[in-house]
Amino acid sequence: GGQGQLYTVLMVNMGRLTFPTYTVQRRARVFRDRDDLIRYEEAARCLAEVMGAMQSGAWEEARLLYDAAKTAWQDLSHTADLRHEEDLPVFLRCFTAGWAYIRVRSRGVEILQRLKLYEEAVEELRSLLAQSVYCPDSRGRWWDRLALNLQQHLKRTEEAIDCIKAGLSDPLVRTGHQLSLYQRAVRLRESPSCRKFRLLLRDIPAVEVKDVPHVSLPSPHTHHHPHRQLKL
Repeated sequence: GGQGQLYTVLMVNMGRLTFPTYTVQRRARVFRDRDDLIRYEEAARCLAEVMGAMQSGAWEEARLLYDAAKTAWQDLSHTADLRHEEDLPVFLRCFTAGWAYIRVRSRGVEILQRLKLYEEAVEELRSLLAQSVYCPDSRGRWWDRLALNLQQHLKRTEEAIDCIKAGLSDPLVRTGHQLSLYQRAVRLRESPSCRKFRLLLRDIPAVEVKDVPHVSLPSPHTHHHPHRQLKL
């Protein structure tokens, strides 16, 4: 908090705390002009409003805010030149209007599911997955959610299997979500109600997570001595 920051400044001024020197090399500009910043601020405000409505359980209000933000993003993507955002490194794209609007649309999936609008949720998920510029870390979650909606809520198991296969072959999906997709495929393969789809699931490659080395640390309350053991 502020007290900790004040203490740090005081220690630096007294010479008791020093930080290494470094050179800032800015190779990319996040905001080209004032309009870029204004667009980002508007998108961030939309995201905050949607999240606020969701946290308070006002799902109908959240749906209206989500629809308005989605329309604003569609208008922006058709009228503004967003190639600059695509050229930014991934760690800087989170400060763009496009990133904020995609996060709103990702929250919109949860809103639609809460309202049991699973068909619209599936359509939104397909649209999110059709782009790979913004929020690439969310792709695994989107694939998993799409497979769940197709199989469990819409009873379109064959499409869910195709979704699992596409998710497993997506290079942007991380290991944890790959494992989740594979486990979903295993559950489908072993389910008696999905017996007729087992041939479709036969060629899905197994996802295995290797165990990491384990190290045991001694208790901090025990000190070892060559001739005796002291306990504090």
